[in-house]
Amino acid sequence: MDDLTRFCCQKPDCALYGQRNAGNLSVCGLYGRHNSIRLLYCKACKYRFSARKGTPLFQTHLPEQKARSVLQHLSEGCGVPQTGRLVDVHPNSVVRLAKKAGQHARDAQDELVAFSPSDQRGPVRRDVVVRGQEAREWRSPQPGRRPQGGLVGPRRYDPQHKLVLALVPGARVTESVEEVVGEVKDRDRDGVQPAGRCAAGDGRTGSPSALLPQRCLDPGVTSATVRKKRQNNGVVAVDRTVVLGTQEAVDRVLKGSVCSRTINTSFVERQHATARGQNARQSRRTYRFSKDWEVHESMSHFTRYRYNYCWPVRTLRARGAEGRWQQRAPAMSAGLSDHIWSMEEWLSFPVIQRN
Repeated sequence: MDDLTRFCCQKPDCALYGQRNAGNLSVCGLYGRHNSIRLLYCKACKYRFSARKGTPLFQTHLPEQKARSVLQHLSEGCGVPQTGRLVDVHPNSVVRLAKKAGQHARDAQDELVAFSPSDQRGPVRRDVVVRGQEAREWRSPQPGRRPQGGLVGPRRYDPQHKLVLALVPGARVTESVEEVVGEVKDRDRDGVQPAGRCAAGDGRTGSPSALLPQRCLDPGVTSATVRKKRQNNGVVAVDRTVVLGTQEAVDRVLKGSVCSRTINTSFVERQHATARGQNARQSRRTYRFSKDWEVHESMSHFTRYRYNYCWPVRTLRARGAEGRWQQRAPAMSAGLSDHIWSMEEWLSFPVIQRN
């Protein structure tokens, strides 16, 4: 019997639209070159649609195994030309599939990670590293073009479960950070209060800035920085500075944390290294940097959101009932999944079509 528990009707005006495992779907036929793609039928609205609808494989002329190989190579740090040569696929086909995989990852994240774990919310981190020549290139983009290259945008990361909750690829600008915080607020069941704006024109005169909206942070917000001093390729000193709040408030936050008892950047650095290893276009000094912004954005979403469900994290492993170590992905640690997803399972997950 065909397992249709993951599927739902994709017709917006259907009474059971978007409801998975509702018992309204059946397989009414097969199609494709080798009759390997199922055609589903909704009993409620008499609608027929492909079982691939809502996945990156929908309307893809590549064989399923080859399409999976393309995305597997991209998620292991290969660039577009290298992937095309290894899989024997035209680079344009690799680019098209990468864009579709990125949009699928965003839609899957919206549905599967609808909120952050309620037991322990992690801090909002801006894990962005821009140095040297890369920094100068990104500060001076061409007029009318969004920046491209190897920059990692601001993201919201839960250090307890190693779960990436939100990501905005691109430069580190105020709009990107606000977008991350707003997306997390939509996901979080308890609510996260982002930085707000006071009413403009509060009686001050004599300065153009007096007419601009002023930032108003919650009094309970705490923030600290870590600055490492290096000498002879080694760290000789670490300076920790409280930026927002008081030292007592920061100490209370650290005391209640289940991840760390000191101000550090190890979680961000580890996540940053994993992102660079999986996404070739975020590596420095390489010919695999992004020439197309849509590809950069798509691959950033694909690698980071796939990481939540398909990447076993060594520090999250736990002993099972038989005393053996069990590998766990961030989604398993957060209670969003009961197993590590394979690439085939991730790519075949049909997201709800909103268009």
